[in-house]
Amino acid sequence: MEKINAAVVGLGRMGKNHARVLSTISSVKLFGVCDVDESVAKNVAKKYRTSYYLDYKELAEERELDVVIIATPTSLHKTVACEFIKNNKHVLVEKPIATNVRDAQEIVRLAEVKNVKLMVGHVERFNPAVNRLKEVIDRGDIGDIISIQAKRIGPHPPRNIDVGVTIDLAIHDIDIIANYILERRKIRRIYAVTRSVFSEYSDIVHALIKFEGDVIASLTANWLTPTKIRKLEAIGDKGFINLDYISQNIQLLRKYEEVHQDVYLESENIFVKKEEPLKRELVHFINTIIHDEQPPLTGQDAVNALKIAEEIEKISKSELVGVRYEELG
Repeated sequence: MEKINAAVVGLGRMGKNHARVLSTISSVKLFGVCDVDESVAKNVAKKYRTSYYLDYKELAEERELDVVIIATPTSLHKTVACEFIKNNKHVLVEKPIATNVRDAQEIVRLAEVKNVKLMVGHVERFNPAVNRLKEVIDRGDIGDIISIQAKRIGPHPPRNIDVGVTIDLAIHDIDIIANYILERRKIRRIYAVTRSVFSEYSDIVHALIKFEGDVIASLTANWLTPTKIRKLEAIGDKGFINLDYISQNIQLLRKYEEVHQDVYLESENIFVKKEEPLKRELVHFINTIIHDEQPPLTGQDAVNALKIAEEIEKISKSELVGVRYEELG
């Protein structure tokens, strides 16, 4: 089988990880890497025995290139993604898809017009523990979901930040809860507060989202905490499940009613075959190209997650309290 020619644009922490993983996939040839910093581009290209570029437009015009991974700062996602899409390249753009919904929708529309594959790097979708959690919930082990709580906190990332913590970090859990677990269930109400501490962007967010069916989701994210924590908990009317994104461990507790009092029992550690989420993400995307399939995470999923993140930021900066979601826009 002829290999897929793939390139990476933007060689910060995530871009370097993408180059590393692509170099290990048997169906992929790392065609090239691109960064405005020549020394960085040279070093990464040398490490993986590939070509380097300083101008992404030059890379986009390469006829042999099939797919590009875009890991630039978020503010450049729309410009860079559209350049490659116009040149008929399949695109995986790191999350968030863009800095705002309008730009995100433009990327999605252009990909549809040019008939190229578009996927957004919401990497937690490919965390095997998240996939197992979804299976356990879907088979009814915790019953009907009552609430979901997500905590994603840690120190400030060592990279350039051009959006706030909601759009850059909490968007992971927004996608997992709203798009994946609850399958785009309608949102009825949002409550949110944010605060800027070190920059012009929000560094901490607390949000409550009420979904159709009275499911309540609680989101906490910040760049202020010395210890990195990535956890999600779901409470149902028949049990409770706890997920650690980092360790990929899942604990399930079932319950029964004894004299009108809920008692938890049967604690179970759910087996997860641990794998690197980023490699699973890239393999899935490459396979959609090889087999001409729909990407497992669509551009519209990414737009929906960004829309919710935008509304959380908007509400947190307003005097509105508990605004009905459908009244926003």
